[in-house]
Amino acid sequence: MMAGKLIFSNAPLVAALSFGLLAAQPAGAVVAYELHSAAVDFVYFAPTFLGANLDTPASGLVRCTSSIVTCSGVTFYRDSDGLTNGDLYDAIGLHYDDGNATAFYYFANGAFQTPGAYVDDSSPTTLTVVDIPAYPRMKYLFSGPVGTFELGAAGPLTGVVDASAAQAHCASAVVVCHDVTLFGDSDGLTTGDLYDAVAFRYDDGSASAFYYFPNLAFQVPGTYGDVNNPMTTITVVADIPEPGSWALMLLGLGLSGSILRRRRAAATS
Repeated sequence: MMAGKLIFSNAPLVAALSFGLLAAQPAGAVVAYELHSAAVDFVYFAPTFLGANLDTPASGLVRCTSSIVTCSGVTFYRDSDGLTNGDLYDAIGLHYDDGNATAFYYFANGAFQTPGAYVDDSSPTTLTVVDIPAYPRMKYLFSGPVGTFELGAAGPLTGVVDASAAQAHCASAVVVCHDVTLFGDSDGLTTGDLYDAVAFRYDDGSASAFYYFPNLAFQVPGTYGDVNNPMTTITVVADIPEPGSWALMLLGLGLSGSILRRRRAAATS
């Protein structure tokens, strides 16, 4: 296997990328960099593709978790020759404990600027790069044995969002839905992996059922199954006008402009 080889899996997120489902959407608002290794998991959201070296402390990452070390930050290296084999790579240095010790991961040169999934040649470490479009609004449709809810948001969710039963249109024939919470980049399963999670709180709010979906699912439109129960799903919808809707809107604007011009001409005659 060559160092930094590009890989694709059957995960909905990577499938969406590999089949170009996002290509026709608006330009990206942020670029997500998700690294998963035996030592650490983290997600970094950048305003654009990384074109130069970048240092960020753990506080600059959405989440940096490790069951082995204390994550103090990471460095992104563009065009690194750290393997000293003559090739260039895009590399990530993990700083842990007091910042003096570092683990390095090497991916294909140009990986930081190309959406996809990449694997380090020397360790079972993966880097997923996702260009997240500037969707004006998103809808989150949850369905499972415990109940359903539909929650709207002003753009993709990257943090934690609480919503009352009324706000989320939460319904259940099994329990009394009290409220729901959506967690971006949760490590609640304590497996070392990161997930986007949903807490469905019921009764008086003191009891909860948790559901875990692939990390970054809340940012990329698609339907995702809970990692423990595929019958529980969340569908993420980009609430943007269809091409036909855009055409009607433009036609309406054109007609409105024509009417205004005629009125002005009549008023001056």
